[in-house]
This record gives sequence, C-alpha cells and structure tokens, in this order.
Amino acid sequence: METTLPLLALAVAVIVTIIMTEGQFTLWESMIGLILISIEVGESGKDFPGFWHEAAFSGIIGLSVLITLGFAIDRIFFEWQEIEDQEYPICTAERKREITFFVIWVVLAVASFLVRRTIIS
Repeated sequence: METTLPLLALAVAVIVTIIMTEGQFTLWESMIGLILISIEVGESGKDFPGFWHEAAFSGIIGLSVLITLGFAIDRIFFEWQEIEDQEYPICTAERKREITFFVIWVVLAVASFLVRRTIIS
C-alpha cells in the first residue's frame, strides 16, 4: 500500500492535466509537466511490487514527459494545422495529431520502463 498511494496520486494528477488540455499544448501545461516529473524523480528510486505497478509508473512518466514537451511537438509538427486531407476524410489533421501523440507516449513509456528496469536491476 505504501507504493500504491503515490502512484495513484500521480495518475490522478496526470489524468486531470490531460482532461483540462484543450487544443494545442501550452507552456502552462509544460510547467505542470515539470512539476509532475520532479515528483516522479522522487518516487523513481522505489522498487514497485510487481510488473503492472512498474508499467503504470512508466506510463505516467511517459505522459508527464509528453505534457512537458507537448508545446514543442505541436509547434514542430502541427503549427496550427487546420488542413483536412480530402483523400482520406477519416484522417483529419486532429486525428493525425492524436495518433502522433499516442505513438510518442508509447515510445516514452516503453523507454521509461526499460530504463527503470536497467537501473533497478
């Protein structure tokens, strides 16, 4: 239970941040992301009781990094794009953005998981 409560608190903080985000990321969300990352660094030395706790923590770290870097990713890849792809109407600019952020989050979460496994082992 000792390791589950901070993990749950971090998860709630990240989820609330994501829910409150509308449109493109801003520097305000980056500040919140940096605060979350600093909390996660404090918790990162703990050995979690199982694979799923470890995976959840890695997913939360991935989301926090994504929140922190989101404004830069938006500016680099999606400079206020409103262009619709006429050939594939299902693949709108917003859908492409969502897919891109999802893929980046998965990469960050897996990288976090592997780094934590390497450091703790």
